[in-house]
Amino acid sequence: MSNVLPKVYNAAGQMVRVLLEGVVKPGSHTTTWNGCDQKGRRLAAGVYVCTLDGPGTRITRKVVLTQ
Repeated sequence: MSNVLPKVYNAAGQMVRVLLEGVVKPGSHTTTWNGCDQKGRRLAAGVYVCTLDGPGTRITRKVVLTQ
């Protein structure tokens, strides 16, 4: 079991959403971002960066949010 922390950042580098926080079992997992910030407000279309932090690992991907 490992702690994971997937986050979404805007183009200015500000964290806008934590998608999941907690302990997960090893294996494949899926989470979905609905395009909203941490307070549930819809974000503008544009490029965002998603990161996944885990034990000894950081994965970073660009995503495009369309309206």
